[in-house]
This record gives sequence, structure tokens and C-alpha cells, in this order.
Amino acid sequence: VLAVEAEQVAPVLPALTSWRQRRREQREQSALSYETVWQPLATRPTGTLDGWTAVVPAGDPDAAGALADRGAVVVTVPDAYDAASAELLRAATSGTGLRGVLCLLPDAPSGLRLLASGAVAEGSAPLWALTRGAVAVGDTDAAPSPAAAGVWGLGRVAALELPQVWG
Repeated sequence: VLAVEAEQVAPVLPALTSWRQRRREQREQSALSYETVWQPLATRPTGTLDGWTAVVPAGDPDAAGALADRGAVVVTVPDAYDAASAELLRAATSGTGLRGVLCLLPDAPSGLRLLASGAVAEGSAPLWALTRGAVAVGDTDAAPSPAAAGVWGLGRVAALELPQVWG
């Protein structure tokens, strides 16, 4: 019990009440948020990509070759994803046993068109977007690429808005 008179406390009560309300709101907001933690892989992944389809821009033959060598079905599309690209992807993913779709498209508008095209349907295998240089994860990392950061941002939104489709 505080041994103070009401007249002594009265001037600070509005400030204390306001402070308490702000702290409560901060706790409630913190409870709704989460943190992304980056951890390097201890070993390089092994195995095959059987059952996976990769959407690779025409300007990246090295990625297309590497993914095909690991067993993925590779769909090479123009650098900008379009309606013809959606048809190619639909044809490649129409078989049974599809485990996932890897998207290596270099910009967010193309990734958004891929999502909107319906080529990766609700309830089918998840879509994963692979980026390089989208975010800085260490003090010595180069500045992020704006185009890759857009794809990464699209992924964050898609994960919240389309959890049934997004890997």
C-alpha cells in the first residue's frame, strides 16, 4: 500500500493511465507478430526433385539445366510471365504426383501474374519462389536487389493471403 495522499497522485494519474494503455496495446501487437530467423544450412541438400516443376526465365539456362539434372520438369518462359507461360505451366503440372512448383521468375509482377493465372490451382501442390539477394541477412551482405526484394515481399503477402497455395 502506498502511503500517499490522493492530491499527490492525481496530477500523474492521466500520464500513468496513458502509459499503461500503450503498454497493453504493445503487448497485444507483439503477441500477433512473429520473427523470421535466418540460419545457414549445415550441409548442401541432396536428393532429387522428382515431382517438382520449375518455372525458369529463358535468360537463365544454367538454372534450367541444374534443375532438370536434379529431376525437375522445367518450364522455360519469357522473362515476363504471360498467358502463354500459364498454358505451358498448366500442361507441365497436369499429371499426377506433383509435389510442388518452384518459381525462379526475377520480378514481382511476373510472380503475381503466375499466382493470378490459376496455373497453380488451389489445393494443388504448393508454389515456392526462390530468390537470391532479396534481403540482407548479415552485416557483410550486399544491398538487396529491388527486383528480388519485390518477389520476396510478394511471397510474404501470398503466404498470408493464399496459405493453401503458397509453399
